[in-house]
Amino acid sequence: MPRDHGDEDHAIRPPIAVIFGLLMALALMTQVASGQTSAGALVGLVRDPSGAAVPNATVVVTNTKTNVMTRQQTDATGNYFVPSVLLGVYSVTCEHPGFKKVTVSPVTVSVNQTVRVDLSLPVGDTAESVTVQEYASLVQTDNPTIGQVVNARQLTELPLNGRDFRNLLSLNPGVTQPAGGIAIAPSVRRQGFNDSIRMVSVNGARPSSMNYLIDGVSINEPFMQFPTQIPPIEAIEEFKLQNALYPAEFGNGVGQVSLAMKAGTNDVHGSLWEFMRNDALQKYQPRFHTKTPLKQNQFGAAGGGPVFLPRVYDGRNRTFVYGSYQGGRRVTNSWSVAQVPSAAQKQGDF
Repeated sequence: MPRDHGDEDHAIRPPIAVIFGLLMALALMTQVASGQTSAGALVGLVRDPSGAAVPNATVVVTNTKTNVMTRQQTDATGNYFVPSVLLGVYSVTCEHPGFKKVTVSPVTVSVNQTVRVDLSLPVGDTAESVTVQEYASLVQTDNPTIGQVVNARQLTELPLNGRDFRNLLSLNPGVTQPAGGIAIAPSVRRQGFNDSIRMVSVNGARPSSMNYLIDGVSINEPFMQFPTQIPPIEAIEEFKLQNALYPAEFGNGVGQVSLAMKAGTNDVHGSLWEFMRNDALQKYQPRFHTKTPLKQNQFGAAGGGPVFLPRVYDGRNRTFVYGSYQGGRRVTNSWSVAQVPSAAQKQGDF
């Protein structure tokens, strides 16, 4: 039968449309993923001036850097619950007929944190509004987890040998470093330029009883519970070590290390870095009458922003992307002292 080439030509899609379709499919798949995660949650109770609960009030949670909004209604007891809140800074707005609109901002949500924001609605017209600033939840009352968050400023400003986030686990209470070390695979060793890693013990448990997660995905080496990936410091927003009473979705160890990676926002942002160590900066070793040769470089880039395809798709306020790369080069040598037999001893004269 003759083929209709006209229909065939119409079936061919432009490359930009194909790329756009793949990006949207990836975004949908990430939304469906569930289980343990690094996200937090927002909870609260809405009351009127007399202290009575306000049911069916509208609560809108807005990320101040992406303008992505989540809308919820209070239940019959005046409570609201917003799950799966990505870490960041938010504004919480509540409105209900017969009351003034109330906005609380900024509200900071950290990794695996449940933040309580209770609201009191003054009587008045809905066109009027009240803004509460410098809000802080000082006491954690909705989650019994014991843990501590290490934020991006600590990650980038505190000295780190090999730029490995695990060196900051000791900032948490109950964390010690047992004597000795353990050899690891070359592929993992190259990431931090360490020949061995001093394992950490949480609350006296075995060093191998650790669980490492990146945005809720396990990265554990199955035998000794090493993290198989060491992300660049600039790509980590913050991480949290949960060492007691963590929720049921976590397991596989006494200590739960949850890393939250940076995400794109409406503003294009990023960083470049180069860290260098050289034997010119090392001290002279009198024992060997020389210096240990060393040339070490760690370099990379990270950045992100809204997904934007000219004349096809504008992802501002909707779709974002963030990526990072880190490379390393190391040239070194080591010196050692050994006892060898003399020429006479080689002839049997001891």
